[in-house]
Amino acid sequence: ALGIQYPGYIIHEAINWSDKLNRWVVLPRRVSREPYDDVKDERRGSNKLLLCSEDFSNIDVVDIETPLPVDPRKGFSSFKFVPGTGDKVILAVKSLEDSTQNLQQSFLTIFDISGRVLLPDTPFPHASKYEGVAFV
Repeated sequence: ALGIQYPGYIIHEAINWSDKLNRWVVLPRRVSREPYDDVKDERRGSNKLLLCSEDFSNIDVVDIETPLPVDPRKGFSSFKFVPGTGDKVILAVKSLEDSTQNLQQSFLTIFDISGRVLLPDTPFPHASKYEGVAFV
């Protein structure tokens, strides 16, 4: 669906099934048309949302309207559907890893499944790195 061919790759960490949408919702962490490279990989963050049928035979690609400038180091590591939204609004965690600056950081963002951003990337305090989120 993203047109990535070998030796390109996609790394997935954030995927959830929605009973309300009857679809898999996938937020790829990294997307690259080039072969994997440890350093370059840190700058291949994704702003795509994939809405997939149960058997992955039908995949719709949504561009998340990330405000400019887009930081290519940020990629999705986790997400949950915001309760009470019919699984149409997502709270996501983006992770940033930059080995050249010895930096790890996480951000929260909220957007709907049409790609409209409701809360732009907001950093967690203390340059901490988180890779999960839950509503309790």
